[in-house]
Amino acid sequence: MKYFMMSLRFNKSNPEEFGLKYKGNNEYVFENDNSVWRARQMYDFGWGAENGFYRDPLPKFSELFELAFDTKDNDNLYGAATVLTEDYPKELLDKIEEILKESNNKKYNRLFEALNLKNPINRSFKAGQDSKTISLDAKRWQNISSHFN
Repeated sequence: MKYFMMSLRFNKSNPEEFGLKYKGNNEYVFENDNSVWRARQMYDFGWGAENGFYRDPLPKFSELFELAFDTKDNDNLYGAATVLTEDYPKELLDKIEEILKESNNKKYNRLFEALNLKNPINRSFKAGQDSKTISLDAKRWQNISSHFN
């Protein structure tokens, strides 16, 4: 099932190009199956966040992680990677650390590449956190990054 639709190099910019019709209240309908979609900035391949939409309701963390891991669809992979990184950084940090302890973690390489884990940045929420928590999370993300470099 398709959970995400996104442009690539901004080749789509309006809902109609995605096959969506505006329903009202920031909701769009996919004409093929009448599913409800919402607009969201998607993955940034390096030239800015792509235009996109997600199927409403959006799956929770564990479903998104499995989707990103199992999918063959690039929109689902990069859409799920975007949501995991932006909406669930703490859960993602814990999950990646758990996976890296497994001996057979190479099966996650496609997902790890989509998550851009080589980049040593603190992806965790910083607003409302004390400096100790921010520093500990930054060190954990840095350790993950060093695993891939």
